[in-house]
This record gives sequence, structure tokens and C-alpha cells, in this order.
Amino acid sequence: MGHITALILKFGRPNFQRHCQKLLSSEGRELRRALFSLKQIFQEDKDLVHGFVALGGLNCLVQIGNEADQNYQNYILRALGQVMLYVDGMNGVMKHSPTIQWLYSLIASKYRLVVKTALKLLLVFVEYCEGNCYLMVSGIRFVDTARGVVPWNNIMR
Repeated sequence: MGHITALILKFGRPNFQRHCQKLLSSEGRELRRALFSLKQIFQEDKDLVHGFVALGGLNCLVQIGNEADQNYQNYILRALGQVMLYVDGMNGVMKHSPTIQWLYSLIASKYRLVVKTALKLLLVFVEYCEGNCYLMVSGIRFVDTARGVVPWNNIMR
């Protein structure tokens, strides 16, 4: 299962950071395989979610997702959805505003599946607990202010 498995299984911070950098520099088939297998890895062993989130795995996914095409974004969204099923994963997302900002930014995608999946994950996030509404609004304001557009612009288009 490549770099992502090693990244998760070797929970030491230096190893994680090295593997994350390797993943960030991966391309093509190697990156596709790693991202595609991530959801399955989390399904098979929920204990990996805590370590992945605690050691900055969300940063890694968002960084890749910001530069990826729609296929890779879909793989990342599938994995992120799996992470959010677990308490440790959802708590990690709640503490990681770049994830919410990235999900909101994907609503402006021209690819229907990316938009649909991002909206579903934002809905799951908001329904998890009342305070998440405020976190999402904050993320939306951040993204739209940085872009110099009216808040909620991605949804109103």
C-alpha cells in the first residue's frame, strides 16, 4: 500500500514527516494508489485515525488536495469521510480549520462529484455538534475574505 501505509504505521514524528514529504512529492500512479488505499486503510484499522490526525495527516491531505485534480480530490474526500466517522477523526477536523476551508473551497469546483462530496462532508461536520456551525462559518469567512468576495459566494453561485 505504499507510502501512506508506512506514513501511518510508523507513528514516530520524524518518520511521519519524512513520509508525508515523500507523499507530497509523489505523482501519477504512485500518488493515486496511495490516496485510493487510504479510505480502506482507515476502514480496516480505526486505531490508525488517531495517529494520522495527531501527527498532521490532515495538513498533508489538504496540501495535496489544494494542488490535485478532481480524481485525486475525490480520493482524498473519500478518505476524509472515513476519518470523520470516528470521534478522533472528527475532533481532529474540528481543530483543523484548513480542512473546513478546503471543503468549502471545493464547492466552487466545476466537477459535480467533488462539489457533491464536499457538501456532504460539510453537512456531516455541521450535524456532528452545534459548535461546528460556528467553525464552518468562520472557515467560509476566511476563504471568501482571502478571495475578496462576498461571504458564502461559493454557495450562491
